[in-house]
Amino acid sequence: MRYFFLACLTSCVLQYGTPIKPISLQSAAESTFRVDIVGFDGQSLGSGTAWIVEYTNNTTYLITAGHVCAGDDKSYFKLFSKNSKSIPVDVVRFKTEPDLCLLSYKGWINYPIPLASKDPNYGAETIYVGAPGGIYGYDMAPFFKGNYVGWHYVNNPASPGVSGSAVWTSEGVFGTLVAVNTNFHHLSFFVSRQDLVNFLNEKR
Repeated sequence: MRYFFLACLTSCVLQYGTPIKPISLQSAAESTFRVDIVGFDGQSLGSGTAWIVEYTNNTTYLITAGHVCAGDDKSYFKLFSKNSKSIPVDVVRFKTEPDLCLLSYKGWINYPIPLASKDPNYGAETIYVGAPGGIYGYDMAPFFKGNYVGWHYVNNPASPGVSGSAVWTSEGVFGTLVAVNTNFHHLSFFVSRQDLVNFLNEKR
């Protein structure tokens, strides 16, 4: 992952699967994962964060940052849960603009995290669960609180490894973290709610 990237989450006006309502840290942590990029030689090539956005037709779909998936074809992806369970996933598609990637797993993993129906109000408390520096699992799921400060920014602290994390308020997920200001790591950039909605609605 490039040194300036983070993870971020957007929300959608559509209803995907049977979502968790209301969002709690416990339920969000159960539906958030470290996503590992693994070479076919078994060597780790990096990591990000992914979260469940939909379950349909016996398939679980997850969102992470596009740059997490934008490697070469000599790697595969697997999820690592907070309980240390390893789950292989496939890349459905990714884009670098907006910076989003859709992953899939044939089967049930957990409930989707609900998407918000509107953007947050200025100053609203924002939360995300992520894997900074790949730290995640063994019954530990780091979470970080902050506030929506306008446009595509929150002041939640972030670092490489949380790219792809869902950012939410009490209204639901409104963005996906994808970048951090390298001069001030408490200012993080997310992909907008509407960009996430558009990305999810594209043909698979």
